[in-house]
Amino acid sequence: NTSYSSNQQLTVGWEYKKFGLTGMFRHVNMWSYANTAKDRFFYLQEVNWIFNPKLSFSFGHSSSASVLSPNQEDIEIRLMDETNSILYISTNYIF
Repeated sequence: NTSYSSNQQLTVGWEYKKFGLTGMFRHVNMWSYANTAKDRFFYLQEVNWIFNPKLSFSFGHSSSASVLSPNQEDIEIRLMDETNSILYISTNYIF
């Protein structure tokens, strides 16, 4: 039930030979039709291994949550969060 929103995102990456690092942070502002504001964030860190030009593997961590705590005064951005953090392994194959 969002009237409008604004997204800000920063993505950085680095690659050397067969390894790479990726980091991304996204912040979203949302306003409801009653003109109440909400903030959310999403971030990830990822390590990539390029096995060959068609196959790569990744290991990473991501998390998303509200920027403010339930009291709407304290900032809640945490690197690791027991309820919102995800560790993942992925494979990418180009055919």
